[in-house]
Amino acid sequence: MELHFETQAVHSGQYPIERVKLKPSIILDSIQDEPFGIANDSKQRLEKCIATLEHAKYCLSFPSGLAAVTSISMLVEDGEHAILFDSVYHGTRTYLSIRKELGHAEVTFADLRDASVLENLMKPNTKMVWIETPCNQP
Repeated sequence: MELHFETQAVHSGQYPIERVKLKPSIILDSIQDEPFGIANDSKQRLEKCIATLEHAKYCLSFPSGLAAVTSISMLVEDGEHAILFDSVYHGTRTYLSIRKELGHAEVTFADLRDASVLENLMKPNTKMVWIETPCNQP
């Protein structure tokens, strides 16, 4: 049965028995459920709900923007190249600049409003193009 967006937004990520109750709140605390693991049931519910709404298999949520930046930037490994719009969030620029200085990634910041600029910056080892919107560029 195809559920409407509104129904999915309210019920996705809940266990079937809970669908008769109110939507549980998001709790930011986590508990240790294994010797080296943590669990946060409400975070997992949120991720399941967003994945459903986006027709995706998975979703990851982070406690802060910089936590997301750090995780995403780790997809660029040693020796790989990333191209970033020069007006990205300051924390993104700082973090990637540090990775560049440490030799963990090759990073290029550029004004990418013209697609030909991006085309000219591409290299065989380019792994990521990072564009944020809205950006700080006038």
